[in-house]
Amino acid sequence: MSVPTVVWAEGTPAGTDKIREGDDRIRELKTQLREIITADHKMDSSGQAATWGYHEQVTLIEQANLGSGASGVCILGAQTMGGVPELVYTDEEDRDVQLTKAGKIYLVLSDDYGPFTGDWSFDEIALVEDTAPSTAADEIKLYAKDTGGQPELFVREESDGDQVQITSGGALKGIATADEKIKAWASITFSGNTSTLRDSFNVASVSDVAAGIFTINWTVDFATIYYAVVAMAFHSDGMKIRVSAIAVGSVTLTCELASDADLTPATALYVIAIGDQA
Repeated sequence: MSVPTVVWAEGTPAGTDKIREGDDRIRELKTQLREIITADHKMDSSGQAATWGYHEQVTLIEQANLGSGASGVCILGAQTMGGVPELVYTDEEDRDVQLTKAGKIYLVLSDDYGPFTGDWSFDEIALVEDTAPSTAADEIKLYAKDTGGQPELFVREESDGDQVQITSGGALKGIATADEKIKAWASITFSGNTSTLRDSFNVASVSDVAAGIFTINWTVDFATIYYAVVAMAFHSDGMKIRVSAIAVGSVTLTCELASDADLTPATALYVIAIGDQA
């Protein structure tokens, strides 16, 4: 808004001013009112239009505190938040609701005033880097925090509790990446040369090849034969186990007694496999 052309002075015109100057004062008053009104509203210097008086924008002056709401009265204004003016709504119980932050909509989903109804759907949520926000009892907050080079996703537990980091370097923190995950595992017991698959993941079947030799068939094949297989075998006399053949869809293991290398079924066998899958 530009400064009005003529200074506003409620003490003019004075009682001693000449009558012939009255039309000048009227024109000055019209100009003053138009220049003030057009700070935010539509109004021209002459003519008429249905849109005169409509808002073209809303300009809010920063205040340290918008004041207290009262019964049946709410306040919307620019309040100092974190050293800068932000859009804030104050309800009749004098509760401040911050609506903007750092040039973005500041959205806090809370059930303080009753449970949510319906479905919430977001295409994306942009979080501005922040220090740890304060949390009240029965409240958690999700926020982005700089960990030394880039922002990562955090959650703050209730009552200003622990800050839990969720992401790190483009992945979930503490969660194995696709390459690190176990892609198959099996727990197998033996009665003589007959195997029984007790529990497993990504294992289609176990084939008994010969005494002490068996093949595990994967439900989902690996991408190449260069995946890792780790096996442990139990036998009261001690046992050695080795991979004797490997394919993208299966692995063959051979069990031998530790004392004389005789091919002998294990009492129990535990196997895991890690690698890229097809």
